[in-house]
Amino acid sequence: MVREQRVRLMARMAIYEKRHRESIKNARQWFRGDYVGSRMLKNLFLVTFAYLIGFAFYVALTFDQVMEKLGTMDIQGLVTGTVVCYVAVAAVYLVCTYLVYSFRYYRFEKEILIYRHMAERLEEEYQSEEAELKDERRRRAHNRRR
Repeated sequence: MVREQRVRLMARMAIYEKRHRESIKNARQWFRGDYVGSRMLKNLFLVTFAYLIGFAFYVALTFDQVMEKLGTMDIQGLVTGTVVCYVAVAAVYLVCTYLVYSFRYYRFEKEILIYRHMAERLEEEYQSEEAELKDERRRRAHNRRR
């Protein structure tokens, strides 16, 4: 005997799992610190690469000013300004990355909790059906003895 409620719950779980497959996988696979840390490291490389490209464009556009600073031997000021700007850009970008991926991870955890709740309800359905079958078997055995 197939229970409609159990079938509906299984269909709902399948749809939910299909929609949220990636987030459920991420929540199961990663700890929060590892997930956020790996994304921050990846984005640090990306922001460094983007900064180097941006710096190259800046040097190309303001080549005269850069050459003037190099001619006056103000290399320390040029390097200091470049490094300070890079650290500021990287810090802002990493803070944004931390916030975004922390929020995503908490959303993943929420989605997996919903999925676990549905799985627990399905387990309860199976247990209640099993209990009903045992009761039915007992009644039949009791009726046969009479």
